[in-house]
Amino acid sequence: MLQEDLSNKVSKLWASRSIDDVLKEVVLQVSELIQCERYTLAVALIDNCNIEGCLMFAKSYDMLLQKPKSSMFDDEEGEITKNVEVNKLKKNDWVFSHKVIIKAVETKQVVNVAKITPFSEFKLEDAKKEFSLKSALCVSFYDGTNRLLGVLYLGNKKK
Repeated sequence: MLQEDLSNKVSKLWASRSIDDVLKEVVLQVSELIQCERYTLAVALIDNCNIEGCLMFAKSYDMLLQKPKSSMFDDEEGEITKNVEVNKLKKNDWVFSHKVIIKAVETKQVVNVAKITPFSEFKLEDAKKEFSLKSALCVSFYDGTNRLLGVLYLGNKKK
């Protein structure tokens, strides 16, 4: 049900706001849903001719969450520091999530890979070696005529 809820929220946002607004809202919602230290959220608009060769636009948010140091009072909550890097998605970044994206596009389903191991087909070598991909979520978006418009990809990384 979590996948459907997230997909519904994204669909509503997609229809009413700019891509930047959608990404910011999804980043905030996802940060509340998953326990991770770092994650990448990417959106890509794709020309329907070929998923590999027709990347029209892509943007990624790479977020490092820093949890507050514990306080002496259990009921006291601290702020979570969010360091966000916003990047144009490069060809290499597109390739790293390629298998998850292809599966989402081919099946027209939400792809949720809950546990990625070093031997998984979805394994990712992270440029920042202290983090490794632990889970991934990808949703493909279609118009009313079932033409592929794009994908939303989330990679959850931990030390």
